[in-house]
Amino acid sequence: MTKCMSKRGLAMPSAADARNPRADDALFGTGARELSVTLPTGYTVTANSDGCLASAQQQLYGDLRSWFRAQTITNNLRAEAESRMSRDPAYRAAVDRWDRCGTGRLPDAERCHQQSGLVVLRALLEAGQLRQVRALHRGDLALYRELRIRAAERSAEVLAHAPPR
Repeated sequence: MTKCMSKRGLAMPSAADARNPRADDALFGTGARELSVTLPTGYTVTANSDGCLASAQQQLYGDLRSWFRAQTITNNLRAEAESRMSRDPAYRAAVDRWDRCGTGRLPDAERCHQQSGLVVLRALLEAGQLRQVRALHRGDLALYRELRIRAAERSAEVLAHAPPR
């Protein structure tokens, strides 16, 4: 990424640096969003493919579109499980019980957790939903792992041939 940034006449920004629009454009790209994944939750995640970050990902992972899709889906598995869980009638009933408990004069979160059964039910449902969501996306998860392994191998190769500092 350093090479890419310097080709654009910029240095890599440090975490302490204030936001720099030119550096942001160089890192994340500009123009139309060429990469797009619509998640089962209904949200669409987009990114440019012309920035230095995309260039580095292309070098590491090979197929940028496949990487973007696999990474985006993998990073949103919990959100998908939570979305599915929120449609469960027992879960919605427990949330309603918690809401009724929490709107009193002196709401007490611990008492509401106990009375509603929400915490226990959430733990049970979430584990099952995560299993189902992972099974639905096993191909994306396998590709994600495969691309990360290849990226680690490429990184080791690049570092092995890098000139000493």
